Amino acid sequence: MLSRFSNWRLWQRFPGVCAFLLGGLYPLGFAPFHCWPAPIASLAIFFALLQHLKQQPDVSFKTLFINSFCYGAGLFAVGVSWIHISIYIYGESPLSVSLLLTGAMIAVMSILISLVLACSARSNSTTLSPWLFAGLWVMGEIIRTQCLTGFPWLLLGYAFIDSPLVGFAPIVGVYGVSFIAAFIAACLARSLVKGQAMHSRFGNISVMLLLLASGYGFNLHAWTTPLTGTLNVALIQGNIDQRIKWDASEQQHTLDIYRDLTNQWLQSRADQSPTHTLVVWPEAAIPLFYHEAEDYIQNLSHQLAAQKVSWITGIPIEDDYADYAEYFNAVIAAGNGSGRYNKQKLVPFGEFIPFPEVIRTLGQALQWPIFDLPMSSFTVGKPNQPPLMADDYRIAPFICYEIVYPDLVRAAAANSDVLLTISNDGWFGDSIAPHQHFEMARMRAIETGKMLIRATNTGISGLIDHRGHVIMQMPSFERAYGSGQVHTTTGQTPFMRIGNSPLYLGIVLLLLFHFRHLGFDKLSHRFSKR
Repeated sequence: MLSRFSNWRLWQRFPGVCAFLLGGLYPLGFAPFHCWPAPIASLAIFFALLQHLKQQPDVSFKTLFINSFCYGAGLFAVGVSWIHISIYIYGESPLSVSLLLTGAMIAVMSILISLVLACSARSNSTTLSPWLFAGLWVMGEIIRTQCLTGFPWLLLGYAFIDSPLVGFAPIVGVYGVSFIAAFIAACLARSLVKGQAMHSRFGNISVMLLLLASGYGFNLHAWTTPLTGTLNVALIQGNIDQRIKWDASEQQHTLDIYRDLTNQWLQSRADQSPTHTLVVWPEAAIPLFYHEAEDYIQNLSHQLAAQKVSWITGIPIEDDYADYAEYFNAVIAAGNGSGRYNKQKLVPFGEFIPFPEVIRTLGQALQWPIFDLPMSSFTVGKPNQPPLMADDYRIAPFICYEIVYPDLVRAAAANSDVLLTISNDGWFGDSIAPHQHFEMARMRAIETGKMLIRATNTGISGLIDHRGHVIMQMPSFERAYGSGQVHTTTGQTPFMRIGNSPLYLGIVLLLLFHFRHLGFDKLSHRFSKR
């Protein structure tokens, strides 16, 4: 019972340890664990800890910040531990460097969480507002999405993709689900804290049950409906080891693998109708620049076009100009399709180097390969790029973790029939990251009400319907092809119509309303005079 936590000696003497352990409980709500009550329990108990700290005489902001930092550290130490795999195993960096960079990443993300949580506990009242707590939690998620290049991983709303609360996702998006879940957690804490009046407990419990029931009810409604037209899709999963992917001696072998798998799939469907067919290769499936593999691409494109098959693949592209060149992580459509897309959201150090002269000099001096990875000098693609075409289907493409940006996906989905994401999750190894990545892709299908195609090098590859249900999934770490059907949809979700703007505005107004309760009396008084 939360009402008894304040009597625990560990809670009283070592709140930072408790906060760290509670943070470690939070990621259990996400794939591959799917225990959605875990983050609610984690936040509810931590909410009670903040209450307990606030009731101590002369509690300082520093104390609240440190304990909130410990909560964030536990959250990310468990939830994004796979960063170490990417840096140490596939980045071929020393163990000390990997631990240092992983720790730095965890620390930066934890600071963002600690700032918002510490602010939520700085209200003058000894009772925290669930509204304020939820609003600041989501504000922290938005900042994490936008800060630098953004890292929108482990947003609270993703944990509820297989829960009753998922019914809110097509209406208010993942941030809205995060707000509702954080609000429920705070209400749960307040309903169990000792000293609460019976009517207050009843009110908090009633609100929680009402939100869960509403989410379940909304989930019964189909905002979009599949049309009768069918796009037959084949996913080619090469399962190329990341450690040899860019090895020049292995490049032809990689090209042969993808071509042979494609031919095997073509032979398996020789007696089927050739219309509206698409074959998809993953991110950078062709480990050469376009001009280096042009003959290979043209030959396969002509073969597929003759069979009325569209082909989409990831490939790096070099654009040469008079006095400089630009490099793009790109997707092209060929065969019976057309178009090109350049990636807009690049991965720091993996696809571009911040302050390149300084960083590369430092990396060479310290002999850290992570700062000189292959294909780490890409240019950012322009916004508002047109969709790819596969026959007469408009495909909205996203490369790797671009699919985790709700606003980016919503903007491109408005002018497309089907969503497509290609990735190379081989960087993550056999960790929890590919499962988390796949879960976030599912949320984009729910928000937009459109079907989604996902092709990766090592998995998870699959097809997702307009309600986020997995209709085809290939085994990970297997060299194979898989096929299925997707449809265009009619209708629009409320999220596609209005986006996140009302939520952003609501949170800003909520925080402005609570300025005085956050301790900014002078600022609030100044605005009131105006």
